[in-house]
Amino acid sequence: MNTGAENTEIAGDGVDSVAGLPKVKAKKKATKAARITSIDDLIVQVYKSSGTATVAPGDILAVLPVDDEDLERQRALVVEHAREDLTLAAPCKILTFVASRGVDLNRPTAQPGVARVLNRLVELAIVGMCQSRIFRVHEASLVDPLSASQPAPILVREAVQEWFKDGRAEMRDGGKGLGDGPFTAANRARLEKNAVYALGLLRVVQGAWNLDRFIDELNRAVWVTAVPSAIRVERQASTIVESGRLDSLGLVAANYSSRMAQYASEVDRLENVVNASSSREAVLVGQIEVGNERERSLVEESDVLRSEVQRLEAALAAERESRIVSQSHLIDDYELLRTRVIGRLTEEVSLLTTGLEALRDGVPSVTEEYLDRSLRGLGRELEQLRITKGGGAL
Repeated sequence: MNTGAENTEIAGDGVDSVAGLPKVKAKKKATKAARITSIDDLIVQVYKSSGTATVAPGDILAVLPVDDEDLERQRALVVEHAREDLTLAAPCKILTFVASRGVDLNRPTAQPGVARVLNRLVELAIVGMCQSRIFRVHEASLVDPLSASQPAPILVREAVQEWFKDGRAEMRDGGKGLGDGPFTAANRARLEKNAVYALGLLRVVQGAWNLDRFIDELNRAVWVTAVPSAIRVERQASTIVESGRLDSLGLVAANYSSRMAQYASEVDRLENVVNASSSREAVLVGQIEVGNERERSLVEESDVLRSEVQRLEAALAAERESRIVSQSHLIDDYELLRTRVIGRLTEEVSLLTTGLEALRDGVPSVTEEYLDRSLRGLGRELEQLRITKGGGAL
């Protein structure tokens, strides 16, 4: 289908010298796109051009048929053509095209027809990536970005470098003219970049990476190695200007600037938190000091009260001991007095009895004598009792 629209060519192995993003080569004269009526046509066109062909215009995607019955045939088609794709240019080109549509494949409600085609292209790009020994063992994790074992871009690049240490590598089994033959340094560089870019783009369209993660991963795996070392600022400035992809530079710079602003805002927030915590700490320290001082005062008061209690307990014990001794003396005095009084009363009762008998017998003089003796005895006892009450034990 020829729409007559001018198409954008995104070279799978073209790399911005500074930003490291795939280059867009603007053609001076528009070329007609090959007639595309199916996904098969699109795949064949990309692979036959080694990833440099113009991808179909975006408005054709909605009318391309997507049938589950065609999937196995399309997978076989990718496997057949992938044998010639030494540098993984075609999967990188396909995923670049899918990402350029700006469609959220996890929420395709706005453009369901286009999303179906793009999802099929992502599936086929994964098939193409897994024909390379770089990704063959990672097929399950490429399909599922949440699986436990994930290939990191920097490790993918290091794996390619390891295979090419001696300048020879077997990248595919049974490929035409490949085998265990030579591989140029230029092709190796393209393979490194395309493998890393394809993996990064895949994770973005799968919704697993945001732009921050994408930029950081590509920077670690590719861009940082392309930075010229030990050059003056003048050459650094000229390199940036000559890159030809200022939009890519702008995206990367804007991303880092935005993150730096977020980091600065977070630092300010954390500083405020620290300051507030420090103020709160100072208040708490003051409260602790007041509490400690109060505790010391209470301890001193407690010591004073404890000493007073001990003094009173000693005094009480002494008083109790004194009372016990006094009580013992009183008991002794009481028994002595009781014995003496009983003896006195017994004696006087005897005298009074004798005097009463004499009175009955008509001898008043005898009675008078006994009464006198009894009264004197009782008087002496009474006087003794008075003396005892005033200064005695009772």
